[in-house]
Amino acid sequence: MKFTEKFNECLKYSHLKQSEIANYCKTTRQNITNFKSGRTYPSIETLYLLCKCLDVSADYLLGLDEDNYTEKHSSKYHIGTLNNNGGNIDMK
Repeated sequence: MKFTEKFNECLKYSHLKQSEIANYCKTTRQNITNFKSGRTYPSIETLYLLCKCLDVSADYLLGLDEDNYTEKHSSKYHIGTLNNNGGNIDMK
């Protein structure tokens, strides 16, 4: 699957609004829409934050890992449980 297909699948099961994801990832809702349609792709920093927000690996989103996302994510997520550390990325 391509990035856009996997990203859309992750969005579907995350139960988060595009505006919530955009806020967490320090980007705009329009950028999320562009990622969904394949018009543009996220930067490395935004990809990292998307993966944290959606609880998925970058390998999965990029098509390097074919594990089924839906098996892992059967419950709803709530944006209140996310902590983006003030926009700072901890790359430990």
